[in-house]
Amino acid sequence: MATDGKAVVFTPNPDFKGTTVLNYVIADGRGGVSNAQISISALPGIFIDKTTLKTSESGTSDNFSVNLAAAPTVPVTLNFAFNSAEGRLSTTALTFTPTNWFTPQQVVVTGVNDLVLDGNVTYNITATVVTTDPNYARIVPSPVTVTNTATFTLGGLAQTSPGILSQPNTLGGSLTLGRNTDDVIVGTNGRDTIAAFAGNDLVIGGDGNDSIDGGLGNDTLFGGKGEDTLIGSVGSDVIFYAAPDEGIDAISGFSAAEDRIAVYGEAFGLNPGSLLASQFTTGLAATTAAQRFVYNAGQLFFDPDGNGALPQVQLANLAGAPAITNANFAVI
Repeated sequence: MATDGKAVVFTPNPDFKGTTVLNYVIADGRGGVSNAQISISALPGIFIDKTTLKTSESGTSDNFSVNLAAAPTVPVTLNFAFNSAEGRLSTTALTFTPTNWFTPQQVVVTGVNDLVLDGNVTYNITATVVTTDPNYARIVPSPVTVTNTATFTLGGLAQTSPGILSQPNTLGGSLTLGRNTDDVIVGTNGRDTIAAFAGNDLVIGGDGNDSIDGGLGNDTLFGGKGEDTLIGSVGSDVIFYAAPDEGIDAISGFSAAEDRIAVYGEAFGLNPGSLLASQFTTGLAATTAAQRFVYNAGQLFFDPDGNGALPQVQLANLAGAPAITNANFAVI
């Protein structure tokens, strides 16, 4: 307990529970004296030491700790819900008892690489309280917000998933057939033909003029260098570009409602995240210094300096000229 001459501050010990009584005496300096008492009780509460965390797809971790503010009458369990595609927890439940309620318990959050080019993803870890103690059953703990930062790892994926059927073709590349599962398929430096079939697949064509069909599922297609044919088919698909000079691809099956084009920010000189409306335009050429992507009747270009002196570079031809906007782009 401390006083500054104006206020009295009572700071309980971490294991304080129940009620404490403060006795005080007031004197007026003329012989008048009065005695009184103040009762202080610890109210139920759930303390979370950090509510903002940061992890990465490369597997870095962060953590938060939890403890109760007052002793419960019966055990109190916190069950955690979270985005398992972006992170994993060291434990999905914590239990506090009438004897350990004041001891902080730690939860470690580790980032997960979902093999989807979705940029930085923010999600919440929420807790549900399970107890018959009425004072704690009514409490809704604050959520913990986690940002899982994207990591550019496609270049390091050198191995196709086991069980994929692949054989040389007559074009100096390979003919590869996926499965109806979530596959990673990596082509050769020749003219590959790849059919991924169903599943949320990651397909990397490599060098050469490849033909890639993602099939069913939410696929990520990375043609690499060469003039590739990329078919998203059914699902929310991502077409990825690691650099603006990979060649002019032919993209078909692109839906402006659900598909996206992702680019590697470092190679394109862009900051990770969403593409700004000011960085996209339709027409023959950029008209401002900020514009980077130019879309004209199905032809997609990248301009490194907007309306400056550097020439624009064509990335792709989109069949059917879907009405794309800056919302169809992501920078990772």
